[in-house]
This record gives sequence, C-alpha cells and structure tokens, in this order.
Amino acid sequence: MYYQTSLRNVGLYSSISFALLASSRFYRGKNKINNILFLVLSLSILLCSITICKYLMDDIKNMKQGLDEVNYLNKWENIPQVIYYVNICVGLIGVTTLLKQLSIISLIR
Repeated sequence: MYYQTSLRNVGLYSSISFALLASSRFYRGKNKINNILFLVLSLSILLCSITICKYLMDDIKNMKQGLDEVNYLNKWENIPQVIYYVNICVGLIGVTTLLKQLSIISLIR
C-alpha cells in the first residue's frame, strides 16, 4: 500500500510541477515576474517529488535488508529509480530556464 501511495504522490507532485512550468511558459516575454515566480514554484514542487521518490527508494532498500526472499522486490525497485532520474533531468532543464530568465547565463558567457 505504501508503494502505490508514494508513487501516486510522486506523480501528483510531478504533474503539478509540469503544469506550473507550462504556466511560466505562457508568461515568458509578457510578464517577467510571473514567469520567474512560476519557474521557482515549479522547481520547488519538483524538489518535493524528487524527495518523496528518494525516500521511497531508501525505504525499499531498507525493507530488502530485513527479508530473506528479495527477488520479488527487485522488479519494483526500478520504477522509482527511473522516475527519480527523469525528475532530476526535468529539474536541471527548469534550473537552466530559470537562469536564462534571470539573465545569469548570458552574464557568464
């Protein structure tokens, strides 16, 4: 039950983050403050999703240590790992977009 609930919450937070990211795209070029605000909110929610996913992976690892038969848990361990790395990639894209909007990247070059 914990596994499904945690995956559902990770998906929920990821979906909210993607919706906020799309909202920031709407304001890009129109209202810089709203654009940056939505980007920061999106990254904050995505960080919550990544944290929940990391906790789920840690809990699965701890559960495996206390069991003799762990073969059936191995197949369920891959799903949170994939979601975790996908969320990290989306987060890196979001941070890059935020830095571009704040004109920090153009100052570095």
